[in-house]
Formats: sequence, C-alpha cells, structure tokens
Amino acid sequence: MEQPKDQHASWEGELFRLLVENTKDYAVFVIDLDGTVLTWNPGAERVLGYAEREIVGRSSFVTFTPEDRAEGVPQGELETTIRDGRAEDTRWHLRKDGTRLWVNGVMLLLREGGRPRACAKVMRDFTEAKRAQERLCESEERLRVALSAAQMGTWLWRIAADQQIVDASLREMVGLEPGEEVQSLEGFLGAIHDEDRGRVRAEFERCRDEGGDFDVEFRVAGPGGTRWLKDQGKAFPGPDGHPVFIAGACVDITERKAMEESMRQASSELERLVEERTSALRQALGRAIQAERLAAIGQTVATVAHEGRNALQRIHGCLERLGLRVEDRPEALKLVGRSQEALADLEHLFDDIRSYAAPIQLDQRLCDLSEVWREAWSRVLGTRSNRDARLSQETGGRDLRCEVDPFRLGQVFRNLFENALEACADPVRVRLVCANTTLRGLPALRVSIQDNGPGLSREQRQHAFTPFYTTKATGTGLGMSIAQRLVQAHGGEMTLGEGSPGAEVVITLPRRRE
Repeated sequence: MEQPKDQHASWEGELFRLLVENTKDYAVFVIDLDGTVLTWNPGAERVLGYAEREIVGRSSFVTFTPEDRAEGVPQGELETTIRDGRAEDTRWHLRKDGTRLWVNGVMLLLREGGRPRACAKVMRDFTEAKRAQERLCESEERLRVALSAAQMGTWLWRIAADQQIVDASLREMVGLEPGEEVQSLEGFLGAIHDEDRGRVRAEFERCRDEGGDFDVEFRVAGPGGTRWLKDQGKAFPGPDGHPVFIAGACVDITERKAMEESMRQASSELERLVEERTSALRQALGRAIQAERLAAIGQTVATVAHEGRNALQRIHGCLERLGLRVEDRPEALKLVGRSQEALADLEHLFDDIRSYAAPIQLDQRLCDLSEVWREAWSRVLGTRSNRDARLSQETGGRDLRCEVDPFRLGQVFRNLFENALEACADPVRVRLVCANTTLRGLPALRVSIQDNGPGLSREQRQHAFTPFYTTKATGTGLGMSIAQRLVQAHGGEMTLGEGSPGAEVVITLPRRRE
C-alpha cells in the first residue's frame, strides 16, 4: 500500500538525519547564506573539535585560517556556491584548539521552492595523508640532494618491457639534455662511450641471464667533458626465479680515476728515479771498486817503475854505447834500434798505466769548451803538419761554458782527435756537434765528435772502453779507458754514437758540478 506523500517525505528526511548524525568520518553541517552554522553533525565535532552547542549560531568562517580569512576565501567560497550551486576546495583549516588540518570540502547549495535557502558542506580530514606526502617529498628531496652531493644517480631496467627508468641525477651525469628521456636499454647504452659500450651491454645481458650482482665501470660524455662512472646494481627475480628487473646506482669516479692515473704516473716516475739513482749508485760503486783496484795497480806499477827505473836507465845507456860500437855494422845497429824502440814502448806502457791507475785530481773552473777542443786540435795537428785534416764545429750559438778541468778535458779531446787521424785517410774531416741536454735531471752539454773514417766493427764497439784492448800495431789500449775515466770524474758520460759512416764518440758534461 503506497504511503502518503507527506509521510514519504518525512521518512526520507528522517533517513537523511540519521545518515548525517551517524557519519563520523565526514564533517557535515549546514550554514545559511551568510555563513552562520545551522546544523552540526558528530563527524564535524570529531574533525573540527567544536561541539554542536558551541558552533551552531556562529560563523563557519572560524574554521578557516587567518590568512584565508584575510584574503576573503570563506566569502568567495560561499558566493561561488550561491552562483554555481557548488564549490569545492582543498586547503588548510583550523580546529577549535588552533591546530591545522588538511581538508577536502564540497559545499552544495540547498534550494526551497527554487530559491536558495542554505548551503550544506561536507568535509573530510586528509591531514595524515598530507603529512605523509610531505614527508615523502622531503625524503625524496633529501635523497635527491644526497645523490647530487655524492655525484650518484639511480636507474631501473624492466627486462620484459625493455623499459629503462633513469633519475634526474643520472640523466645529468650522462649528459642528457633537460627533458630528454631514456626509454630503453639501447637508449641508455647510447650515452656510453663507444669503447665501453660493448662491455656494459655484456654486463647487462649477463645479469639478465644469470642474475646476481651488476658491476661495471665506463665513460660518458658528461658535462665538462668525459666522465668515469662506476655502476653497481642487482637483478631481482620473479616467482619463477628469473630476473624481472635490474636496479642499480652510478657514482662519478672521475676524480678517483684521475687520482689513480696521477698515482700511476707518480709510481712510474718514482720507479724511474729509483732506477736512475740505483744505476747511479751502481756506477758510483763500480767506480769506487775500480778506483780501489786501480789504486792497488797504481801502487804496484809505481813500485815496479821505481825499482825498474835504474835497470831501464842502465839498459838505455848500454844500448847507446852499443850503438856507437856497431855503427859500421848495419844489421847490428838495426837490432840496437829495435831494442831502443821496445824500451821506449815499455816506458810508455809504465806512463799509461800510471795515468790510468792514479787517482784523478781535478782543477775545475768555468771554461768555454770550444777553447779546450781548439787547443787540443791545434796541438794534435802540430805534430802532423803533413796531414789534410779539418775540424768543423756546429755549436748553434749555444752557451758552451761548463765547469771542467781544461787540462784533463784537453787530454780527452787530444786522444779522440789522434784516434781520428790514425783511423782516417786524407782528407780527414772531423765534425763536432753541440746540443743542450740534461744529465740526471741537471742542465748539461752534449758534444758529438764524428770522423769520416771506416767506423768501428762490432768487436771494436763492444770493447772500445775496455782497458788494454787495442787493434793498433803499437799502443797500450788505455787511451779510450783513460778518456772515459776523465769524463766520468767530471760527473759526465762518454759513449759511442751510431757514427755513420765513420766513428762517433759522444761526451755529455754537466754544466755545473753536482
């Protein structure tokens, strides 16, 4: 049986009242067209803190923040509702105790007979969700700042969809423009240096197929030039045990790589210096041992020379008298002459051994080397005026001053010039070339002396500075050894050059004493 219309309306009103009064998660209240509260449900009391008796008859504007009231937000919301029949906002509101809450509200216009009568407002508290969102945003911002400070970026690769997700920090690190996205693995690999791309792809494929950890280093063309990144991550398996996605983080290790390279270079330089110093110590030790041996030899030779001096003089005197007695006998006179030559060779041998074995005392001073070698060349040619010999000097205008003993160094140049004259047929051309260089890290002068003779054989090069080695018919084989000792006594080096076509000797002298 159908209920009368007025009874039906009354029942609907009662249902609505019960619904409003029993709704506790939503604040539901009615205000007149001026904003005065007419009704207030339990949900409104729970949300906003006002009891019904405290708020009914008062302005609903008290639930808005002072700044919103100052800007006329409550009036504007009410005007919008009257004009449009509805207004919705999400903003901060105030509880009775002054605390703020984040509320989403809808205000509806209530009409009676087609005319606006009142407004109903429904509000729900989303403060916890708002706080959670803010905490999440703060956490994300802190993470972003931390990643940026640590020069780190993160990525995730969804394997099945081939979807590569790269965060803003990593996009910047790999040199992507703002707004430029990476959609796939190939897109990510495209930002990697050509020489490293294959290795990185292989690591992705291995981790995709086998799972486990992801670890690789590579270069990218990042801001400011090429950068080194270290990428570490892990494969995450699905229910079937196969990797579903791989996630990881890249950290900028450019400075570490630069430091490693600097350390490698420093280590190489240290090894070089140690080797150089070790070689120098080894040479110094060798020279000390050699000097000790030579001192012993020199002492022995000096003793022999002293003891044999009278015998040599007697032999010399006897040979002179014998020569006078056999002047009329050519064969006998020839034998006397050969004996005198042998005696002279023996005396020369004693002198050379003494020179080689005796300690070297230097009187060093700043000298122009060109004056030293010109004097030596003049003295050598003075005894060989019949030779067609010429010395060319290529100094390039360089400073030729070094701290040397001019007499001792003159001996060196005389020995070299005499060797050239003996080895070369006329015309003899000796070429002297100078160049600036360094020796054990100190400024030095390099002097190359080259002749136009037949050059040195392999055996001669091997034994050029070996004492008592000679290919001459006469001579002790100590000339080059003595010359090398004199150069070494100056802190220099004496070596053989390539010498094409003739022989070449290279002398390197420090410009100042060490």
